[in-house]
Amino acid sequence: EARAPRTPPQLVRHTMEAVAYMIGFKTTDWDDIRKVIRKDDFIHSVLDFDAQKLSPRAIADIKQKYLNDPSIDVAKVQNASKACGPLFQWCRSQILYSSIVHKIQPLRAEVARLTEESEGLRQEKAAADDKVRALAEDIEVYKAEY
Repeated sequence: EARAPRTPPQLVRHTMEAVAYMIGFKTTDWDDIRKVIRKDDFIHSVLDFDAQKLSPRAIADIKQKYLNDPSIDVAKVQNASKACGPLFQWCRSQILYSSIVHKIQPLRAEVARLTEESEGLRQEKAAADDKVRALAEDIEVYKAEY
């Protein structure tokens, strides 16, 4: 449905521009967007999309150009095109998820650092426990000799 029109409703065009941008095609020319969505791998590129690969700059651009307009919502896009409503919702969801991933990235790095540090401390503790055991055995030997 979204592939067919030569001059689509503005909400359809708006949504498809956002989808094309997200999957790597930064064009606003409708003929170019039609070529993108007519490709055999278009649906796969949407389904296999990895939101973690979106840069903070791309997230900001997509939010500013396509998602921050309060006059556009899923219901209006759905009314303009049954196929574009879910795609608009997908864009919003992917951008939200990607934003969250970028915000928690420092926390993930901290968890990884602490996990590595914890492993090092566990190894040090094991070495210290071995040394304490060896010293305790030495003490028992010395007690037996006296």
